[in-house]
This record gives sequence, structure tokens and C-alpha cells, in this order.
Amino acid sequence: LQLDKSKFKEAELKRKLREVVSKVESEHGMMSEELSISQAESDELLEKFNVLDRENEQLRKTVRMVKDASIKIIEHNEKESNQFSDVKLQLDKSKSNEAELERVFREVISKFESQKGIFSEELSTSHAENDELLEKFKVLEQENELLQ
Repeated sequence: LQLDKSKFKEAELKRKLREVVSKVESEHGMMSEELSISQAESDELLEKFNVLDRENEQLRKTVRMVKDASIKIIEHNEKESNQFSDVKLQLDKSKSNEAELERVFREVISKFESQKGIFSEELSTSHAENDELLEKFKVLEQENELLQ
């Protein structure tokens, strides 16, 4: 009887052991499947990461090129601005010189007009004196003819 009990327990234990082994194998299969799915997802994520990393590097290169181009444009614009400032300064100086020349020209014209008036008076006086001398000369000439 005890042997039967022992055999019964042994059979019961074997059955339970087979169940546990079956359950462990089943879970192991599921875990292997999950692991392979997880590995595939990991590989896919790694590939996406590599693509994004390459795109990021390309964007960095583009940003560097745009930055360098912007710096060159800014330097060019600063140079142009400095040249414009120099030209503007020269223009302002030229306008100042032009105003000074206009002032001097008006002064010269004013002096010329004043001297022209004086000269005109002197010329008129000189013509009058010349006419008077001419009259005297004619009188002297007539007197000289009479005396001869």
C-alpha cells in the first residue's frame, strides 16, 4: 500500500514536473518571441536613429554654410556702409565747399558791380574831360590856323 502511495506520489510529481516544464518551455518560447520582436524593434529604432543622426549632421553643415554666408554678407554690407559714409562725408564737405564758393562768388560779383559803377562814373567823367579837351584842341587848332 505504501508502495502504491509512493508510486502514486511519484506519478503525481512527474505529471506536475511535466506541467512545470511545459509551462517553462511555453514561457521561454514566448520570451524568445518577445525578445526577437524587441530585437527587431531595437534594430529599427537604431536605423531610425542613424538616419536622424545623418540628417542632423547635414543640417549642421547647412547651418554652418548659412552662418558663414551671413557673416560674409554682413562684412560686405559693413564695408559698403563705411564706403557710403565716406561718400556722404565727402558730399557734405563738397556741399559746404560749394556754399563757400557761392558766398565768395556773390562777394566778387558785388565788388565787381560796385567797381563797375565807379568805373562807369570815371569813364563818363573821362569822356566828358576828353570831349572838353577835344573842344579846346579844336579851338587851339583854329587859333593856330589863324595865326599862320
